[in-house]
Amino acid sequence: LTGAGRGIGKALAFAFAQEGAHLVILSKSDHISTTAKDLMREYPNSCIELKGDVSQFDFVQDSVNLVMQRWGKIDILVNAAAILGPTGRMHTNEVEAWIRTIEVNLLGVFNTMKAVIPVMISQGAGKIINFAGGGAAYAYPRFTAYATSKVAVVRLTETVAEEYAKEGIRANVIAPGAVETDMLQKVRAARGEVRTVVDIQLPIQLVLFLASSSSDHVNGRFIHSKDDYRSFDESLKQDQYKLRRLV
Repeated sequence: LTGAGRGIGKALAFAFAQEGAHLVILSKSDHISTTAKDLMREYPNSCIELKGDVSQFDFVQDSVNLVMQRWGKIDILVNAAAILGPTGRMHTNEVEAWIRTIEVNLLGVFNTMKAVIPVMISQGAGKIINFAGGGAAYAYPRFTAYATSKVAVVRLTETVAEEYAKEGIRANVIAPGAVETDMLQKVRAARGEVRTVVDIQLPIQLVLFLASSSSDHVNGRFIHSKDDYRSFDESLKQDQYKLRRLV
């Protein structure tokens, strides 16, 4: 679980621990230590805490190697790590900050999937849940770096889902909705549009569903936490809940 230092990521860590999962929590934030301490106090021996940057592949691969040495398998990958990046009109954004947003939000997802998928192939199964967000389904003025990175995560997830479906791997991407976190405060401060504020339990329940066997028939979908995803069945049309052009 990446981005577990605070916000939705931290809440997800506790939700998975409550379900009995063994967790590896990753973040470059100092808050990751607090999350780990709180988890271990309530759920002893439930997690490994790793502080580092998911945009650096060596760190990600070392993390995967450590998991395999400890537990010998990886059933679920959740990519919740993200930064908001530069805000304001695009021509005012600093180039380095814009690129950094792509590195964390998109390359970080690529890195974790690249490192974890070979393990899942060898197991013949695995669940991948990635986070999209504002701008993935619509234009998001004043947040070009964030919006671009998130829409790219959606297409990357859809493509990976098709590439590895025959190996028993399921990859989906969620739009959590606007949850009252530090990031949402920053969005408001930068005059970003906030369309749908949701209780944090909605994205948590969606992630738990996608991580479970109840969602084995769901693959390559872009799902909002307020969607009626529990009604999905084999009759789901090929282009439903995906990025597509309407004609």
